[in-house]
Amino acid sequence: MSDRAVGKAFFGSLMLSATVFILNPSFIYQNNPQDISLEYGNLLLFGACFAVLATAIVFPLAVLTRTGFAVAGIALAAAGKLYFLPSHVPLLDGGEVFSKFASAAGLWSVLSIVLLVLGGIWLARRLSASALAFCLIALLAMGLQPLLDPESWRFSWPSTALASELAPNSEEARFFKFSKQGDALIVLLDTVQSDVFAQVLQEHPEYREALTGFTYFWNNVGRAPTTLMSMIPIYSGKPYEGGSVTARYNDLRKDSLFSDFEAHGYGSSLAGISIIGCPAQHCISTSKLIRLEKFQVDLSNYLEVLELGLLRIFPTFVHERWYNDDRGRLRTALSTVPASKAAKSLAALSSIARYLEPTDADRSLKVLHLMGAHPPIALDGGCNEVNVSGKSREDYEDLVRCNVRTFVDLVAALKEAGVYDQMTIVLLADHGETTGEPEEELEPILGKVPPLWGRLARFEPLLAIKLPNRTGPFQIDDAPTQNSDLRATLCAEVLRDCGGGILGENVFALEDDAARQRHFIDFLLWQTDHRRLDGMPEEAYEEFTVTGLLRDADYDSSALPPREKFK
Repeated sequence: MSDRAVGKAFFGSLMLSATVFILNPSFIYQNNPQDISLEYGNLLLFGACFAVLATAIVFPLAVLTRTGFAVAGIALAAAGKLYFLPSHVPLLDGGEVFSKFASAAGLWSVLSIVLLVLGGIWLARRLSASALAFCLIALLAMGLQPLLDPESWRFSWPSTALASELAPNSEEARFFKFSKQGDALIVLLDTVQSDVFAQVLQEHPEYREALTGFTYFWNNVGRAPTTLMSMIPIYSGKPYEGGSVTARYNDLRKDSLFSDFEAHGYGSSLAGISIIGCPAQHCISTSKLIRLEKFQVDLSNYLEVLELGLLRIFPTFVHERWYNDDRGRLRTALSTVPASKAAKSLAALSSIARYLEPTDADRSLKVLHLMGAHPPIALDGGCNEVNVSGKSREDYEDLVRCNVRTFVDLVAALKEAGVYDQMTIVLLADHGETTGEPEEELEPILGKVPPLWGRLARFEPLLAIKLPNRTGPFQIDDAPTQNSDLRATLCAEVLRDCGGGILGENVFALEDDAARQRHFIDFLLWQTDHRRLDGMPEEAYEEFTVTGLLRDADYDSSALPPREKFK
């Protein structure tokens, strides 16, 4: 074999390895840095290690089979597919429908791969080894674009030491410390539906007994059907009324419950999901709360980014099997860290329960936004991993049961640490879930909570609050609340004074039979659409009003404008 052929095999192998393991995850990082729980320097380290290993395997095979030009052609095709002709990937939000082979998107994903591979091989045959080396440098330059942002210049050594040994003054370590003076803790379990929470409590009276001091507001109405549009009113008390979503999120830093608590001497931190920017003084990713080896946590995060990027390259008919209900294939094979969003979120909550410490430090506001009940359904009622297709109410109830069970463990740990009684604790959700009709007819839950299903149930999020020094038995309140009342309630009951201009009601001051009009909006746009449009045109959503119970709302989802209208 000539030196020229060996050179082609070497640089072709490097190109393919670098495209898959560096260029591909870097592209995903560049477009979604706020959604990735991994320092970019760590991503490059893992990418380089995998690329070297892959080159050590591919290069000798290419030399032995004299296919160096083909390897180089496949590398060029993969880069072209990733950047210019990606396969269609739906919003990976639990309700994804992947394109089948016999569809326009499916056929094009295959045809584009064939054309790119043929074109890449044709080009690689004609290029010299030095030209391929130049292509390798060009691909690496494309892949390292995140380094142009100073925020990406971050690295922390992926140690194999247990993460229980956190740096004493790190933000992660401080999140595990609870002030004896009485912290405020908000646990937002994404997608927990209020009546399903009630169903779990009805079946497990021991959970109700454990939640001493809590008041559960079952007649609660959300503001929007999705996380992105729900968090603005939850944090600020203000409904979305048009305009830039990015600007509204940026405003939260100076006008929200975070700024209220900071003005009263509290520190503030948000762990888990932060949508756009950080509304608190400090934000911490979910993965950093999981007390496992940092190496394993970083490896899992890298593999997740790698697998998501490969969806853009692979033909659509393999997407569903590759995605594997949010678990992926590489993560389940190579990492010991829980793979799904739900399992990872509840592992973080369990870590806090296990490692929390009482402290004499000043009080702080801690917010946990976790995806423990977010689809796809990945856990059963005993918190064991399951593989469930569809979203039946029964399977969803099992997932919520696991969430409630884990939260009750946290409550027990706070009591044992001696900090529970003086704390303010809020357990809530941003929205409910769309599930099928239950298999058996359900009577009112806990004697009064009407069961809901279908899309309307997305507007029935959980809301339960424990105020400081409330230690009596679990109570159920019939007041007509909204989760956007949270800021006004905490200002009135905990901080006592936040000044004027705070919208919403103090839920503890509402009469059970108050004739209150509550408004919510519905739409069919995806989170990617909101970010692309930076908001919603007025014609993209409908506003509905509830007076009384949510099930009696004048609601008709068939009138919603189709998503395709705003593409």
